[in-house]
Amino acid sequence: MKIDQSDISAFVHDFETFCNYVDEKKPILTKGNGNFTQKNLFYLNGLLVNKKKVNAPTYRQEFYYMIDLVFNISILGELYIKCGDEKGNIRLVRTKRKDEFDLLNDFEKYVFLLEIFWTKFDLTALFPHSKSNESFEIVIRTFARSKPNEPLRKGAFQNSFGADFLFSHDAKIIEILFCFGFCTIEPAVLTKKKFSYVDDVLTSVTPTKLGVKLCALLKDVDRSKPNDTRSLYTMNDFDKILPFLPEKFKQLIETFPLMEEAQKKEESKLIHKEPVPFNKLLSSVFPEGELNKTVTTELYKQQKAAYTFKVSLGKNIWRKIVVSYEHTMEDLHDLIQKAFHFDNDHLYSFYMDGKANSKNAIHSPEGFQKPFASEAVIGELKLYRGQRICYLYDYGDEWLFDILLLDIDPKIDPPKSGKIIDSKGSSPIQYQFDDDDDYDEDDDDFEYDDEVVEDVDEAP
Repeated sequence: MKIDQSDISAFVHDFETFCNYVDEKKPILTKGNGNFTQKNLFYLNGLLVNKKKVNAPTYRQEFYYMIDLVFNISILGELYIKCGDEKGNIRLVRTKRKDEFDLLNDFEKYVFLLEIFWTKFDLTALFPHSKSNESFEIVIRTFARSKPNEPLRKGAFQNSFGADFLFSHDAKIIEILFCFGFCTIEPAVLTKKKFSYVDDVLTSVTPTKLGVKLCALLKDVDRSKPNDTRSLYTMNDFDKILPFLPEKFKQLIETFPLMEEAQKKEESKLIHKEPVPFNKLLSSVFPEGELNKTVTTELYKQQKAAYTFKVSLGKNIWRKIVVSYEHTMEDLHDLIQKAFHFDNDHLYSFYMDGKANSKNAIHSPEGFQKPFASEAVIGELKLYRGQRICYLYDYGDEWLFDILLLDIDPKIDPPKSGKIIDSKGSSPIQYQFDDDDDYDEDDDDFEYDDEVVEDVDEAP
């Protein structure tokens, strides 16, 4: 029995309701994390089919799992982009891809949005305190072998530690799948008057025929993202440090290729050898002839412009830096180091969503974790005016800089060399010493000239 319109109607309705609200109301996003305000969330939630039961606008976006889901999917699918105006207000702005999306039928819309979730959604960012990827796999495989419309209760979902996350933080995974129509859920009755989004627990979960069919097809599809680093160390990275390892450890590492080959053989059983378009992969589930089109418009091209960043250490110490679209994030790092008179001999990371230690990061090329800053060209990073980036320098001392993208100006010639155009506050002393430490107070290495640097040598 194939899926019909009623199986997907709630999700498609809620997504289009979200889009209409964005297009008509043009809500201003919060400056901190770029999400909806509590007032906008409360109003939009009341318009949805899959709404959260709330009595007042007192919760953040993470609590509204349906809104948070479609908000992130709309950006990941490049149907909307964040864009800041001259006043610093950030809004969601529709793209040409959204125009193409509107021409799809409901089945095509549903499958496209599911594809974005399946291939681009970062579960680890959503559940920082859990083994979210493992939990997700458990849910999908459990649904795949379940019978439609038969409830699953306590004990149905157990991770490697024997814990049943149906009654834990990871219950939100099931709530997200509920939004897609994979299941129905029965929330637990909580005794607390007020609870947070991480307190969601469920009494039972009932897979739908849609959920069972889709999970049976998708359980072996690799969800790894091209820019996601699954391991801190790869074989190539080990090659860099192999000469410095003890002999017995070297011998152990030399066995890794054999282990890696065996692993690849196992993985080949799980991953489609030839890429199959997502809509074609799922065509057997939906009515014949309904999955013909998807969104194909290429949105982003390298934007030839001058980028102005404000790099701050608190409110009273900051530098304004102008770079070209051709500069890399490593070039920006070098300029920040010169602007603050730091020694530039430690590792660093740029967290592009403004959240320290998030997965959305660009790293020092001297480290092991990709993507590398030396390969990240600023004009290709889909940056937007008003975007906040967290810059962590020195993983030991943890200097945290706030970077605000003030302007992207295509009207002026991008500088071939980076420039520091404005400055406030004295540069801090990078290294603090105890009284017992032996150092020369007159050492020039600890004397800083805090005058504004007008020009910086062209970054390598």
